[in-house]
Amino acid sequence: MRAVWALFLLAGCTVDPAANPGATCSADSDCPGDRRCYRGYCVLGASDSGVPDADPADVSPSDGPILDGGPSDTGEVCEPGQACVDPTRFGICRDGLRTCGGAVECITTSSRDEICNLVDDDCDGNTDEDWDLMRDRQHCGECNRACGPGLECCGGSCVDTSTNATHCGGCGGDCRGDTCCGGRCFATETSTTHCGRCGQACDDGEVCCGDRCADLRTDGEHCGVCPNACTGNDVCCSGECNDPASSECNGCVQTCGGGTVCCQGSCVDTNSNPDFCGSCGRPCAEGERCCSGECFPNDEDHCNGCDPCDNGELCCAAGCVPNNAANCNVCNFACTGGTTCCPNVVAPANPCIDLTNDPQHCGDCMTQCGNQQICSNGQCCPMGRTGCPDGCVNLTNDPDNCNECGNVCGVLNLIPLRCVGGQCRL
Repeated sequence: MRAVWALFLLAGCTVDPAANPGATCSADSDCPGDRRCYRGYCVLGASDSGVPDADPADVSPSDGPILDGGPSDTGEVCEPGQACVDPTRFGICRDGLRTCGGAVECITTSSRDEICNLVDDDCDGNTDEDWDLMRDRQHCGECNRACGPGLECCGGSCVDTSTNATHCGGCGGDCRGDTCCGGRCFATETSTTHCGRCGQACDDGEVCCGDRCADLRTDGEHCGVCPNACTGNDVCCSGECNDPASSECNGCVQTCGGGTVCCQGSCVDTNSNPDFCGSCGRPCAEGERCCSGECFPNDEDHCNGCDPCDNGELCCAAGCVPNNAANCNVCNFACTGGTTCCPNVVAPANPCIDLTNDPQHCGDCMTQCGNQQICSNGQCCPMGRTGCPDGCVNLTNDPDNCNECGNVCGVLNLIPLRCVGGQCRL
């Protein structure tokens, strides 16, 4: 009989556990009203179960069982407020408290919407099933670990896909030994746009030799070809190693004119030639431009020449180009996958932004969502709401947007349908 009653105590129900609160006690005097202290809980009843409680003075000879008081009273002991488990339910809905009123029941917690917290909140037997911890930017690797602006969640780690060689340009984009520059893979040993490091571009006529740009016509470390260095006192003239006093390095076969002078066997314009800028023995630093006999950095002020770029343009290999989705803050760094270039955002790790779900740039580059808000379909919405054309809605109960935006429940047999749990029902 005891075994059968124990199973009955665990029978499931869905009433509010607050209807039978328990209270920690050590003596009857700790309990309010006509409650008594039984095994650490304040319970209702004329007498306790006959099992001694925490009060050493509680030795009343009239001790007897507390009856459940229901219409089918079995006389069995009822212990209100004690913890119980409903084996037919899952997650937070398994745990409850006993109550005694008409029957002895296990009152369990009601289910709620699933949140990322390592708990089965919706009591379906699965935990945090709505989140992909390997790719979710708000829950990357574990619940509530959000990736910073411009970072993506790849394999449970927050990475900058503009520089990460394992996830270059997106998760899984492995450069396989090359270097990731602006979301693309480059062999920096030979690339003339990223020579030795990202962003270091070679000038016209130069090649990349390992980690630096070189003019094979005049570079003594790379004369004619990259792995050829001149020895002794020889210098590189026209791609060959020669004595600096030789005619190959000093004599010009023709008379120089048109404002040019003879430098190392060639007629050059020292107003514009970066190898002989202002005079034969004055080369510009690597990557600089020679303008009116002065050396300047090759940037927006002197882009591939001496003219400046317009405001908002970048200096790239092709010259001045707009700072837009094709060259977003960095030359040849194109925004892909529906992202938008936000060049005016202060120091973003990745200026290509998905405006549909980024709380720092929601809907446009400058809109930042407030606390307790998410960015949903380009709208700042409260947690649990979804951005739809007619505003932020709850897809679980909105009859005009039931389970998805624009899904209207409509009318059945002249009765408007309701949206319940994301499904249209009568």
